Amino acid sequence: MNTAEQVPADVVVLLADVSSSGTGAPPCDGPADWSVLYAIGELRGEMIKPASMNTPTKIRNSYRWFSYFRDCIGVIDGTHVTTKVPGSMSAAFCGRKHYTSQNVLTAVNFDMRFTYVLAEWEGSTHDASILADSLSRSDGLQIPDGKFYLGDAGYACRPGILPPFRRTRYHLNEFSAKHRPLNARELFNLRHSSLRVTIERAFAALKNMFKVLDQKPFHTFDTQVKLVLDCCILHNWILGWDEDEFIEEVVTFDEVETGHGVDACDNDAWKVKGKSGQTQCRKPEATPPSEKK
Repeated sequence: MNTAEQVPADVVVLLADVSSSGTGAPPCDGPADWSVLYAIGELRGEMIKPASMNTPTKIRNSYRWFSYFRDCIGVIDGTHVTTKVPGSMSAAFCGRKHYTSQNVLTAVNFDMRFTYVLAEWEGSTHDASILADSLSRSDGLQIPDGKFYLGDAGYACRPGILPPFRRTRYHLNEFSAKHRPLNARELFNLRHSSLRVTIERAFAALKNMFKVLDQKPFHTFDTQVKLVLDCCILHNWILGWDEDEFIEEVVTFDEVETGHGVDACDNDAWKVKGKSGQTQCRKPEATPPSEKK
């Protein structure tokens, strides 16, 4: 039996305390709780695993996503977690959220499991700066050649990171059956957004499950960092057993995705520039290889 299979007997007390701590009360009161906190951290290698290099099933089986994203292995983004630091450090940790926070860089796969977590950065630090730091670390985020993560417009387009087109409609609520994509860039952004929303769902599930992440902490900063990692580990463990009640359904706007008459472009096509500087597109295959007979 591996370590992860032994978790249920060990984490009941901490899981119940952390997930129900809606008042900000400290979730770890005794030596046994602290032992469990550190024990969960030791499961990082088993529960937070790098993304698979295979085309995700969600993409492989979708005509909407396969032609664009067949080499995509997940989504990256930062999320803010409430933190408490000494007054002399508060300015650095107070960012656009107007409260002191950690800006936590994460990557998730399309099963909404965390595949990378980097906590401890100040809330005022830009997502792109945290990513650059992670990529420079020997134990940081690893992106194999030819693969990439989806990112939002806060990230630059670079090998391994694919953001949407800027100054172009992007968010799902900007599209509807009456407001369909008008060109290839809008179509790309719509499909990018409908896939990138996976990480927003993961963040919502994590914070709905573990209220301590949005409450004023009562621990040292090092412990606050460990709590973030432990909550991500427990999130993955719970998803490994069953779909969780904290995971919200998201409208995908299927009616927008069909019959609008805009040609899609595959990954390689976006690298081909015409004389005018505009990206040239070619019509994708009607179905991905996995659906062909």
